[in-house]
Amino acid sequence: MKIYRYGLIVFYGACIFMASDALAENYFSLGVEGFKDHYNEKFQTVDLSGNPTGEFEVDTHSLFRSVTASYEHDYNRYFTALDGRYSSGTSDYKSGGSGTLNGDPEWETDTRIRTGAILSMSGGVIKPYIGLGWRYYFDDGKGRETTTGAGAYNRQISQIYIPVGLSDRFTYANWIFTPLLEGDLLAWGRVASRLGEVPGHSNVVNIQNAGTGFRAEFMMGQQYKDFTWEVGPFIRHWHIQRSDALVTVNNSHGTFVSGFEPDNTRLQYGLAAKITY
Repeated sequence: MKIYRYGLIVFYGACIFMASDALAENYFSLGVEGFKDHYNEKFQTVDLSGNPTGEFEVDTHSLFRSVTASYEHDYNRYFTALDGRYSSGTSDYKSGGSGTLNGDPEWETDTRIRTGAILSMSGGVIKPYIGLGWRYYFDDGKGRETTTGAGAYNRQISQIYIPVGLSDRFTYANWIFTPLLEGDLLAWGRVASRLGEVPGHSNVVNIQNAGTGFRAEFMMGQQYKDFTWEVGPFIRHWHIQRSDALVTVNNSHGTFVSGFEPDNTRLQYGLAAKITY
């Protein structure tokens, strides 16, 4: 969690620095989210000779709640934005090989910086952008067991990605609409599975090198003299390919298997609300 705290320091420090430019327009937003999270992976275990030993599917459904914050600095038809999100919730886990486990605590953060142009259009503006993001996920399963008696463990995922997107802002009558569409490219990922917390296993660290995602939202609201409120649905999706790093782990049965992070997908969808001033 030290990396997360340092990230917050950089985030708020940059906000203060950009706000110091009196000639620019600056916007600060605070918001909340509620969403469902669906994670799925399918994988096949093999022995040291490459022979299949089993095929399993992991499926989790989670309910998350989030707090969000963003800062945007507009100057001379260009903008820079910092976005932050902290989410917490619990998951219901189901595996064909390990049984089920409900109420598993989870946390997720997403911090990113974006920069782009402000293009005028009839009734509003369009903002194409590119940026750099860091997503951190923590699954706190240590000390818990599934219905089949399999031991759970902690898992940490850090992913750096490149967002490329387009946001729009236009008005109709007394309403403001701000749709957004974005594609994401995974630059690097690291998955630390603390399997050593389960007797007879060893910790595993895998590196992810390929993956894509997208996100979309459609916010609508009204603008007043000192602030704007908005609410709307959103969706986020990731498809991460199997990790390249392979290691061997000794399980409780005394056999060796290949350890890797399987090809997986994650879908999040829900509602967001925010106030901007």
